[in-house]
Amino acid sequence: MPHASYTLHVDERNKFCEWLADVKFPDGFASNISRCVSIQNSCKISGLKSHDCHVFMQRLLPIAVGGYLRSDIALALIELSTFFKELCARTLDVNRLSQLQTDIITILCKLEMIFPPSFFDIMVHLAVHLPREAILGGPVQYRWMYPFERYLGKFKRYVKNKARPEGSIAEAYIHTECLTFCSMYLQDIETKFTRMDRNVDGGEAENIDGFKIFDQKVRPIGMALNLQLSNKLLPEATWYVLNNCDEIASYLKEHYEKCNVHSPNHTDRKHQTEFPSWFKQRVQEQRITNPLDVTADLYALACGPEPTVASYAACIVNGKRFHTKQRELRRRTQNSGVLVTGDESTNNVDFYGVINDIVELHYMGRRRVYLFMCDWFDVGDQRRGVRVDNHMTSINMDRTWYKDEPFVLACQASQCFYIRDVRAQGRWFVVQKFTNRNVYDIPPVPRVLEDIDGETGDDDAYQEDDPSSTYAPLESDACPVSTPLNRNDIEPTHIDAQDVTVPAIEDINSFDFIDDGMVASSSGDAYASEEYSDEEELDTDDDCGSE
Repeated sequence: MPHASYTLHVDERNKFCEWLADVKFPDGFASNISRCVSIQNSCKISGLKSHDCHVFMQRLLPIAVGGYLRSDIALALIELSTFFKELCARTLDVNRLSQLQTDIITILCKLEMIFPPSFFDIMVHLAVHLPREAILGGPVQYRWMYPFERYLGKFKRYVKNKARPEGSIAEAYIHTECLTFCSMYLQDIETKFTRMDRNVDGGEAENIDGFKIFDQKVRPIGMALNLQLSNKLLPEATWYVLNNCDEIASYLKEHYEKCNVHSPNHTDRKHQTEFPSWFKQRVQEQRITNPLDVTADLYALACGPEPTVASYAACIVNGKRFHTKQRELRRRTQNSGVLVTGDESTNNVDFYGVINDIVELHYMGRRRVYLFMCDWFDVGDQRRGVRVDNHMTSINMDRTWYKDEPFVLACQASQCFYIRDVRAQGRWFVVQKFTNRNVYDIPPVPRVLEDIDGETGDDDAYQEDDPSSTYAPLESDACPVSTPLNRNDIEPTHIDAQDVTVPAIEDINSFDFIDDGMVASSSGDAYASEEYSDEEELDTDDDCGSE
C-alpha cells in the first residue's frame, strides 16, 4: 500500500517531535508543550490541553508542514490555520469575516482533494458557518464553551465522596462562597480578588507634567549589576535618549538646521555627535538668562547620564515580561524577542531583534531611563536576511545590522518570539507576533459633543479597528492540488490481509491527545486568558529593584 501524500515517515516524525520539543513560548502565552512530546516512545504527542491545540493549529502547524509536506498540501493546511487564527482574534473586522466566509469554501475544497472522505464529518463542515456566526455574535472569546467546561471540571474536583457527588459539590460550593464573601472585608490581606497581576509594571506614571521619557512604566527584576558603559556605547545611549524625547524637538530642529548650513554633506553625523554638548551648553545659558523656562527634567536631561549604569537580566514593561538572551537559556520560556516599528524615514519597517542587556541610565534627581541593548537582524536583504511567504515572515539570525545603534527605549519595544523554520537550512526562524494577556491596545476614542439632552452617545462598547495581522484573500486556482496523492519517495508498505485485525471500540483510547482534566484556571477565555507560568519550574525571579 503506498503512503499518502500527507503522511510522515518515521525519520520525519522523529525530526518533527524533536523540533516540537525545542519550541519555547513567551511567559503566559501557552503551556510547556514539550512535556507532551515523547520522542523515545514512538514520537507520541499526548496530554495537550484544548488551549494547546489552538496554539498548535494556529502557530506551529503552519511552520511544520512547510518542511515535510508537498507545497500544495502545505499551503492548504497553512490557509486552514490562518483561517482559525483570524477567526479567534480579539479584534474582528466585518469585511475580513466576509472574506473568510468565501475563503473557507475554497480551503475545504482543497482539503477534499487531499484527505480521504472519512475525514470530512459534520465537525469539518461546521467551519463553513463560523465566519457568519462571528459576524452575528462577535468575537468567539465571549461565546465558546471553554470557561463553562473548566468550571464543570472545577466541580468535579470538589468530589471527595464518590458515593455522594452532588452533596460534595454542594458543600464545597457553599464553603467557597463563604470564603469569597469574607474575603471582600479583609482589607489588609491579599486575596485572589485583590492581588496584583504577576506581570504588573508599577502602575500609572507619577510625574504627569514631566518628561515622558523619565516616566516609563518599568519594573526591574532581580539584582542590579553596576557597570560602566564603554566610550562607544555611552554616547550612543545618550544620543538615543535625546533623539527620542519629544519635549526637546525644538532644540533638535534648531541644531539640525545649523548643521545643515555649515556641513550639508555630513549633516546627520555632525548632528548626532555634536548635539549633546551643544544642548547642554544651550540649556545652561538659558538657565542663567531665563531660569523659569528651564524645568528640572530639562536640566537633568541636558546634563546627561552618569557613566555608571545599572544592568538587569529581566524587567516588566507595560505588562510584558522581558528577559535577556543569556537569562532565558536556563528557562523554558522565550521572552527576549523584541519588535520595533520604524518611522517614516525607514518606511515603517518592522525591526526584529533579541535583548542582550537591560540598561538603567541614572540622571540628576533620581531620574531613570530604561534602554534595551539588542542585536537587530537584517531585514533589509530580502533574499539572505528576511523572507515573507505563505503568511509567514522568516529572518536569518546569522545576519545582523545597525550594530552602531543597539539601543531602544523599553517603552518602545513590543514583544515577539521566534520558532525555528524547518523549511530552510541554517538559522532561519519564523517571527511570531502576539498580544500579551491582559494587555489591550485601545485606540483613543474621539470626543463627541454633547447633544441637547446632555448625552454623549458613546454608550456602546468600543471595538478596536486595527486587524490582528495582515491577511491576503485566497484565489481558488492560485495553487491547485497536483497529482499523484501518494508519496513516491517512500517504499510502499506490504500488508497481509490475513494479519489485519480490527481493534475493538473499547480499546481505542481517544483521550490521550487532549487532556483537559486538570486545568487550573476557572475563568477567562481559552486562547488569551489561560495563565501559564512554566518558567517557575526552573527558577524564580526576585522582585527587588534598585533605588
